[in-house]
Amino acid sequence: MNRPIRLANSFHELAWPFLSDLGFRLDNNPNQLGRYVGSQADYRTESGFFLAIGFNPLDGSSAGMMCGRAWNYTSNNPKLREFRRLSHEYAVLAARFGFELPRFYALDVSDEDNADLLRILDDLKASLPVVLERLTLSDLIAIEEQEYGSYWQHQRSGLGAHFAGITPFTPSRNAD
Repeated sequence: MNRPIRLANSFHELAWPFLSDLGFRLDNNPNQLGRYVGSQADYRTESGFFLAIGFNPLDGSSAGMMCGRAWNYTSNNPKLREFRRLSHEYAVLAARFGFELPRFYALDVSDEDNADLLRILDDLKASLPVVLERLTLSDLIAIEEQEYGSYWQHQRSGLGAHFAGITPFTPSRNAD
């Protein structure tokens, strides 16, 4: 396999011109490898909208996108001292605005042309400007309350973690 395993960094290099034009800033080091050799690129806007694209090239050979507000937790578990969850999968939010996107994207670890990463970027280019333009706090609350959303999970969790709060979100326009 000649393709770099740090797919979040490869994605960031492809997506950064587009995402920065939309007002996103990079919120982490996409070169850092996590457990199971996964990597993730985390972005946020000034309005408090988060977008995370996670890649698991070996364990599951898939990528997924989460978005929304950050739900912050602290834990007594030393391996998970602080962690956050985002509102829901990006596909769930995009569906509210008429876009049908996959929940997960298949990755081809031998794809040196990055066709799989470009497919994710193409979906973002088609949907994200519309989503950001129309997005309201009510939209985020609605997806958080849906099955597997952050509020739904928080109500059912046995995490043994202390809920520390939700980051504020201010729509870029006066839609609420």
